[in-house]
Amino acid sequence: MNFQPKLEIEFDPVEKNVLVKDVTGLYHATTNPEGWGAPNPERTNCTAKLIFQFNKKEITRVDVSGILHAAVGEEVDFGVYLEGAMEKDGVYRVMIHVKDEISGADFFSFFKYVFKTEEARMMASKFWAKLACIHDIYKKKDLEEECIWIEGNIQGLETLKERSKESQFLNLLGFVNRRIDVNKNLFL
Repeated sequence: MNFQPKLEIEFDPVEKNVLVKDVTGLYHATTNPEGWGAPNPERTNCTAKLIFQFNKKEITRVDVSGILHAAVGEEVDFGVYLEGAMEKDGVYRVMIHVKDEISGADFFSFFKYVFKTEEARMMASKFWAKLACIHDIYKKKDLEEECIWIEGNIQGLETLKERSKESQFLNLLGFVNRRIDVNKNLFL
């Protein structure tokens, strides 16, 4: 048995939610040996749960067995989840746990990630706007250095995001958020 469940996710930054699809596809001996159907598990013989995590901590599990059983065709659209709940900066990840009720075997997809930095970017923009209104040359110089540090590290977050470096992303995001918190009193 070569079965391997696969997910695709699509983050909506306006609605702050995620659309989840199963893209495992149907079994074919040469083109998709990891797909649904004999000799691999049949969709109707499995239970399935989506597992959502934020910063490596589980936030919810959703049973999608009914959707999986009713599916026809290559892909299964599980729908939209975490509606309005993806507000905070960090790493959101989704995986599916499939249990074959015939063999008792458990299968897990690889995690799919959403890296968010909108809050840090918004604060950096506010800091730059406030900096433009400061006339004290000494204070302005210190605050400008803080803006440059924050902006540079936000760019570093983007690089880590592109490389899917979750732990490093979370560590750097923690530093950036602490630096923002310390500087809020100076800027706002």
